[in-house]
Amino acid sequence: MAFCVVRPLDTLEQLLHWEQPAEETHKQIPDLPSSYEGLPERRLTVVCHDYRGGYAKDNVDFVSDPQSCVYEQDYMLFHWDKCDMFIYFSHHFITIPPVGWIAAAHRNSTPVLGTFITEHDAGAKLCDEMFGGNKDTCEKVADKMVEIARFYKLSGWLINIENQMNPNHISTLLHFLEYLRLKLREAAERDGRRVSHLMWYDSVCSDDGELLWQNELNDANKLFYSVCDSIYLNYGWNPKRLENSKALALAIKQEKGVVVGGGDSEEVHDVFVGVDIFGRGCYGGGEFQSDVAVQCCEAFDLSVALFAPGWTKEVSCSSDPSSELCFFNRDLKLWNALEKHLPGRSPTCVDLPMYTEFNCGLTQSGAGEVLMCLYEAQIMPSNALNFFRKYEHFVLFLLKRTWRFNVKC
Repeated sequence: MAFCVVRPLDTLEQLLHWEQPAEETHKQIPDLPSSYEGLPERRLTVVCHDYRGGYAKDNVDFVSDPQSCVYEQDYMLFHWDKCDMFIYFSHHFITIPPVGWIAAAHRNSTPVLGTFITEHDAGAKLCDEMFGGNKDTCEKVADKMVEIARFYKLSGWLINIENQMNPNHISTLLHFLEYLRLKLREAAERDGRRVSHLMWYDSVCSDDGELLWQNELNDANKLFYSVCDSIYLNYGWNPKRLENSKALALAIKQEKGVVVGGGDSEEVHDVFVGVDIFGRGCYGGGEFQSDVAVQCCEAFDLSVALFAPGWTKEVSCSSDPSSELCFFNRDLKLWNALEKHLPGRSPTCVDLPMYTEFNCGLTQSGAGEVLMCLYEAQIMPSNALNFFRKYEHFVLFLLKRTWRFNVKC
């Protein structure tokens, strides 16, 4: 099985001249299960994965270079049972998630989004190129993003403009978002997929193009929210701002005549409240107190975007940063606190006959060394890490050997 190494795109020229890799790569990427019915009608949980800049040990060719991927050096997500959508984030212009992450997510019934981001002076220049002329350029950008999404079986994109914009270009940006959302939906219908999602990150203001994070849904960003499927709030919010956000979201929906939550006029599930696990300016302080912020989101029945849960691996608790038990214990402590305030997911959808070895993304080299290969990830049980922690000594024994449990249905 060849493993496709994914390359991010850093320039407009690279995006507009992007060509599909070998068709075999597309065929290797598993689809969401045919029984997957789309995002549920409740508040949702997004995991936004940002780990040491991205594209590291999770994006290698373990076939031709098996020694390039060693288990202890990267992060794996055990908690698919709590994740409704997965975003792979990096600071490249166009972040295409590595194939292994897409495979692991899809096998666990979790849609995946890529990231579109512009930053700093280079980002402002990119925005001028895309949105400063007529609408043809931004439509070509959108068409390429749809093409990439279809090839890699992504469900959509997170859009993050982290630079000052010319206010005269805002109307073209809004057109770009509307056009991209429409084309993503059309492509999903053609491909028989049940979810298409365009998410806006709370960044620039729609009135003057200033980069000024609002930390709430308000008049400065509601136009972007209105033309996307959701908004991802920046991390500096407080309870009052969540109250304001929910009230405005309800007012916008009522103005549009949208029935929310199956008729419950108090439900708003398309406002994702950012919670930075590192705790940078975040309500509650983040880290092992991240559940404080999630509990506040629960109180307002708003969706949550958990940013960088790989903190449990990236910031080690041990003098030995490769310690498996250190990571397991930290990850378990974080997620056991979070899950008390996260919505419960229905059991993972599977296509029968179903087969799993509960492989979390590991393989072996010819010499018997345990390597990380996310492409090998399979359906995971609910509360997987609790199971691993309970039988930690047995797990570590398996890590040295094979890591396999067989379940067939």
